[in-house]
Amino acid sequence: MSSYADTSAKPTWSLLSGAFAFRTAALFTGLLSPAFFQAHAERHRVAFGQGADDTFSAPVTLRAWLSQALSGSKSCLGACARVLVLYCSLSLPLPSAATGGYCKARGKLPVPFLRDLTTDLGRQVHGRALKHWQWQQRPVKFVDGSILLLPDSEANLQDYPQQRSQKPGTSYTTMRLVVLLCFATAALLDAACGPYRGKGSGEISLLNSLRSALQANDILLGDRYYGSYGLLALLQSQGADGCFRLPVSREAEFRRGQRLGEDDYLHTWNKPACRPKWIDKDVWDALPNTLTVRVSHFVVRQRGFRTRALYLVTTLVDPQAYPAKELATLYRERWHAEMSHPHYPSSDSLYRERRAA
Repeated sequence: MSSYADTSAKPTWSLLSGAFAFRTAALFTGLLSPAFFQAHAERHRVAFGQGADDTFSAPVTLRAWLSQALSGSKSCLGACARVLVLYCSLSLPLPSAATGGYCKARGKLPVPFLRDLTTDLGRQVHGRALKHWQWQQRPVKFVDGSILLLPDSEANLQDYPQQRSQKPGTSYTTMRLVVLLCFATAALLDAACGPYRGKGSGEISLLNSLRSALQANDILLGDRYYGSYGLLALLQSQGADGCFRLPVSREAEFRRGQRLGEDDYLHTWNKPACRPKWIDKDVWDALPNTLTVRVSHFVVRQRGFRTRALYLVTTLVDPQAYPAKELATLYRERWHAEMSHPHYPSSDSLYRERRAA
């Protein structure tokens, strides 16, 4: 394998390519060229630690941080030790093993720079996924929400206030996070974060800010939090479809629609009289007064699953093109997002092939 280290000068962005076994013709690692990192660094004007005696330049800092994130210990000391090994392998003067310089340098990496690196890479990986990895020849994207606990520092409390029952200095504060993941590769396509409470802080509001990442012919997959008229109608207006777990409040009306098959019905949903706060008025007014959806019921017999009865709602209304059994299989794949998709055990040969690639 070719070496991407330049021993005649300070480490460059080639470090990152070499760390991920970069090969130009590789399906996925071929995306991690030095030019990929350099282009984003120039766009965000990321350039520090370039003095003769500086250890933590931007490439070294990012490499150390990635090694820290991928390490089981998550230790700053371990990250600095790996930098020592790096400098030794490049025959460069050994830096200090103290962690202070590394921690300060890590704080100089701009959040927009890190975000763009991650999402740009994820979208390129998504674009290179093989066609037979898709579901019914269509790209599927997961949406999932979570919360992160943050130290209740003064800076964090300004942007992410604690819940009303909490007092500063006594517990963590909370950030809400919503992510879009690629079904075929589990790559992160986009993400949005916000406070746990307050205007525009709900999962639907955060997802709405990510709708530009959804394209015509996409299928969006999510839990029952997303199974609303508003989101399904918006997806259809973009030429996309949704498949979500049916909200509990609508389960009672399951058999009132047009029967398509066993436990499979077409329903007509009326546009709610009250506009959701997360949708702008002009966008809401442009949505149709009625929406045709498909509601299906499945019994879960697999051991280890808490849910025994599953109701799905989708705009994939053609039972010939999208058999009910295939919808159930598709929704089961959503659980991989909950369980860190690439590491969830699966007996499916196609899933193993995705991991191997």
